[in-house]
Amino acid sequence: MSKGHIWIEALFNRTPIPYPLVSLIAGVVIFLIFEFFSTLDIVNFNLNNIYYFIPISAASFLIAYQLVGIQYLLKDIQKIFKILFPRGENNTCIDKLNNRFKNSNIYHITIISVVVVFLMIDIMRINCYQLGSYQLEKCAYTRSSICGIYMLFTPPCYFSNYQLLLHSWNFGLDVYRYVVSYLGYYLLGVILWIILSVSQILRDLSTNPFENQINVDIFHVDKAGGLRPLLDFVTKASIYYLICVAIIISFNFSPLTLSHLTPFPPEIIFLLVLLFIGIGFFLLGRTIVQSIFTQKIQSELDNINHEYKIQKLELSSLISQERDSKAQEELTFISDYIELLNNERDRLLQIKTNVVDIATLIPFIISVLTTLLAILGKYQELQSQLKGLLPLHLFG
Repeated sequence: MSKGHIWIEALFNRTPIPYPLVSLIAGVVIFLIFEFFSTLDIVNFNLNNIYYFIPISAASFLIAYQLVGIQYLLKDIQKIFKILFPRGENNTCIDKLNNRFKNSNIYHITIISVVVVFLMIDIMRINCYQLGSYQLEKCAYTRSSICGIYMLFTPPCYFSNYQLLLHSWNFGLDVYRYVVSYLGYYLLGVILWIILSVSQILRDLSTNPFENQINVDIFHVDKAGGLRPLLDFVTKASIYYLICVAIIISFNFSPLTLSHLTPFPPEIIFLLVLLFIGIGFFLLGRTIVQSIFTQKIQSELDNINHEYKIQKLELSSLISQERDSKAQEELTFISDYIELLNNERDRLLQIKTNVVDIATLIPFIISVLTTLLAILGKYQELQSQLKGLLPLHLFG
């Protein structure tokens, strides 16, 4: 049984239960633990309240969704490359694919970068504590903090009594909430690592696609040279990634007033960066698939043109000679062959190289708009911040 590229894949490969079911169980368990805290005497926390139920449900669903998606992507990309490179396991490109995913440096750097950025955003929220009681209503968090991370449900007075804090269910809920949040960030980093690794492999393919013996069938029924599975993977991975970002927005970020730090909340900047990464991955995959397909057509056209020149010279030589019956037959054969080459060239020139159709674009556009609307919807206070910077008539 495969060890897998990362511990998540290795764990699923060693588990006899189907990985979608395991992921679902993980999400349910996470939610049930929140439900347990809801039954305790914790002020302002009750899952019967929709304002808590929606983000908690989203957080639980996100973990399950990320786990099942990561395993699916890792399995699917292996299948796709075996289709594109049918020589088997010893194929050089498949080896490069595995080596790319086994590069632990990229894996750790990507995950650490994502987690650190979210941690820095949390640390910036310390300033909410420093606002003072006269501006406390502007902050969505209580004034108590621990390790630079604000505690939503632990009363400030608990921090003056270690024993009270240690046995507080409020404090346990806050710690558990942050464990779930940063687990989601970690898994988002894993997804981002997959996207970046596949992007690098696609760039490698675009440099010498036929040297790697990629299987491209110009007249394939998918109208993409048989590369449709690769294009579909890029589309599915992009949509999946953007949905993860949208769900993270729905359960993690509350509208904080940070205008005293910067006129533009840092969360928006990072979320927009994540959004553009998903868009960039889709555009890169589309461009590379189209480039490989176009290069294959151009390669075939070059072969036809080369053969056409040879046959044209043969035809000119026969015309200048005296013709007997054998020469006439050869002349007729070459003339028919040249006509066949012309027809084949015309057929190649009529092929549309645009590999993205409406059915591919619509789901991707919807996912981009959904993520963008989620970002804007979570920060309606941004408009009030900009009112102080721009002329009032621009806002009506």
